[in-house]
Amino acid sequence: MDFERVFDISYERAISSKVDNRDFFQAFYEGFLGASVEVSELFKDTDMERQRGMLKKSF
Repeated sequence: MDFERVFDISYERAISSKVDNRDFFQAFYEGFLGASVEVSELFKDTDMERQRGMLKKSF
């Protein structure tokens, strides 16, 4: 099995999907930041558009 190909197909499917009309990374961070006050406090001064872009690139 070509795991890289499986990953690429899964990744493309995830990032092309919408969650409540939000892209994958926006929905991810909204859920992540909403998970706890401590997490949201750590990201309070973060440029989230830039942060989402960096996460997307890291994949």
